Amino acid sequence: MAGNLKKLKLEDGRILGYREYGDPAGIPIINNHGGLVCGRDVETAHSEALKLGLRLISPNRPGVGVSSKLAGRRTLDWAKDVEQLVDFLKVEHFHALGWSMGGQYALACGAHFSARVRSITIIAGAVPLDDEKTLQELNQSDRTFTRLCREQPGRAAFTFRLMRWLALLMPKSFLHIITRDFSPPDESVLHQISIGRFAAWYIEATQQIAGTIEEYRAWARPWGFALKDIYAPVTVYRAPSDTLIPESWAQRIAAEVPRGTYLPQANGGHFFAQVHWRPVLEKIANSHSFAP
Repeated sequence: MAGNLKKLKLEDGRILGYREYGDPAGIPIINNHGGLVCGRDVETAHSEALKLGLRLISPNRPGVGVSSKLAGRRTLDWAKDVEQLVDFLKVEHFHALGWSMGGQYALACGAHFSARVRSITIIAGAVPLDDEKTLQELNQSDRTFTRLCREQPGRAAFTFRLMRWLALLMPKSFLHIITRDFSPPDESVLHQISIGRFAAWYIEATQQIAGTIEEYRAWARPWGFALKDIYAPVTVYRAPSDTLIPESWAQRIAAEVPRGTYLPQANGGHFFAQVHWRPVLEKIANSHSFAP
């Protein structure tokens, strides 16, 4: 059944949790989920993926959901877990999709796999955050979380536990806190996909608070690769009302990868794809003929 949680034991003994959506026999896409959510963030794309003949494989990063934590990990290390997953599933070529914090992990797949990645799609992704100047450009909430996780992990743990408690028992209050930096279009999208569903994504993601803290530490470490190292074509989306990711970041990613395309959207915010999956997925389906 679509969306059922599955587990893979990795070579080092860690567990990797993943789900699948769309067409089980379709063109494979590895989804790299956003921050503070889990691989379920692509469940809203299930029906469109099914219509387009796309198979969405959506793993949880280390420390997210049931996936075992990996201390000190870099962005590039994620691609090694993905390699074991696609080998297990007997997937030779695939597309990589990354939303928000997941963008850099989709790019890591392109840097690590090279010939196996047909295309990369980034929706509101971040640039490397391992320097203070770039970190200052990040929205206030994520900047605060990043610094707390690095410098005051005890306070970070308390904050994430409190938010998880609110998501479990008072989802409306949870949404009020989580949307402080959101634009009106993004608040509207969260109501469309339902408060309960978004809260459930967060609840699953934060089962291991230490893993949540490591997520924020990891995304601000050096990635382990450069944008120029990516051979596959990269499409970068950003919507005008995105208050979480600066437009200059999307432009920079598209400019620095060898085969980048920037596609600014006419409407919407950070979460625009959650209610407009069709054009994003259609472009991936149409690009499947690319052979590295």
